[in-house]
Amino acid sequence: NVTEDADLGVRIFAAGGRTAMLDSVTLEEACSQPVAWTKQRTRWIKGYLQTWAVHSRRGSTVRREGGWRGVVAMHLLLGGTPLVNALNPLFWAVCLLFAATRAGWVIGLFPGPVLYVAAASLVIGNFCFCYLNLIAVVNRERWHLVHAALFTPFYWLLMSVATLRAISQLVTGLHTWEKTPHGLSGGDTDPAGQELGLLAPVDKRVLVGQR
Repeated sequence: NVTEDADLGVRIFAAGGRTAMLDSVTLEEACSQPVAWTKQRTRWIKGYLQTWAVHSRRGSTVRREGGWRGVVAMHLLLGGTPLVNALNPLFWAVCLLFAATRAGWVIGLFPGPVLYVAAASLVIGNFCFCYLNLIAVVNRERWHLVHAALFTPFYWLLMSVATLRAISQLVTGLHTWEKTPHGLSGGDTDPAGQELGLLAPVDKRVLVGQR
């Protein structure tokens, strides 16, 4: 499984255990190049699909520990995430088409209540994601990343590209593992880490490796 943490999380739950978030800070480098980032997300989404397919066949163990709530949560997270990413471009295309042509058939697809809920999700959802990223920038005082936080909606476009690649790889390259290069942004890019003495300048030629 190319996203082993997702698979392990479900297996731990099915065995009666629980996982939880730790209030901590990770010093793992975020992938800073679009091509490498897209390949990394392709691997993650592909692993979601693999995990979802395997544990859908073993739904009884998840249901035994978490009831139908656990089963629904598994399907929404592991199956729903790739599904939404794959459908996003279609909905964006329909939205742009309606804005340009006012095509009546689009309104037929989205009756009043559905249209209002979808519009609210579009506006409020994207605002919340941008706002959360801005909070992270402010808390870490990384002001040079403000523009990146504001461009969060483009994140979803790249996620859709990664998802379509992941679906393709499930068919054409099931055993493909696109490793992520590290050290692309250097080892001294986090001011907070430097203040804590956790980071020191390093030779990028040493850092560039594969994971």
